[in-house]
Amino acid sequence: ITWEGIMNITSIILLSILAICIILYILSFIKNWKIISGITSLFFIPLTCIPIILALNSYLPDSYRLRLLSILAITFISLSEFFIYFNFTKGTNIAGELLYICSFLVWIRLYKTTYYVFNFTTTSFIIEGTILLALILSLFIYIGKQKLTTYLLRLFQFAGLGFLNYCGLLTISNVHRAYGYTLFIGSLFMLLEFFLFSVQTTKPVEINRKIEKLIRTLLMTSSEILITLTGLLMISN
Repeated sequence: ITWEGIMNITSIILLSILAICIILYILSFIKNWKIISGITSLFFIPLTCIPIILALNSYLPDSYRLRLLSILAITFISLSEFFIYFNFTKGTNIAGELLYICSFLVWIRLYKTTYYVFNFTTTSFIIEGTILLALILSLFIYIGKQKLTTYLLRLFQFAGLGFLNYCGLLTISNVHRAYGYTLFIGSLFMLLEFFLFSVQTTKPVEINRKIEKLIRTLLMTSSEILITLTGLLMISN
């Protein structure tokens, strides 16, 4: 059996496990089995993204750095979701926040080259800047008085995600390739999930907990799939 065959079999196994997790998640969501729905949702990101990363093996050795950084980013965000879900102590919450930051910093490390390769456009900068400024000001106004560290942490996280999103917008502005759209939409989903998470952990909106968790899961999983797919689309072109 070839190495490629092993990778294909591995992907099939992972996707099969994913299908089981999705079925269990839907069933537990309907039956209100909180623990099962929470635990199964933790597997969505690794089980969907690892097959995409495995597909990068077909482009070795050129895809070595891309594959390595993608694995790191997915590992960090998966661990972050784990610690945030099992938020028993202040330490686990801090670990979740730090791993979250590590994840998007790795993505920035991977895709920041688009910022230097493509021509800077005033229009794209104004559009991105206006949207991000409106979002961060709205967030700060809504959450009201908080600790200075809370503002600084949220601002740092938002700036990082905003830069990643701008890299996608800059790519779209210069070339009409699929990987530009996946990066832009994926990072936009991550921004929306970050916005929801920030609100609900500081000044929660009255919303059904199940619905909130479902929205967060969909946004985070979709964002990681799209951003991971960006690398595959980029190197395959």
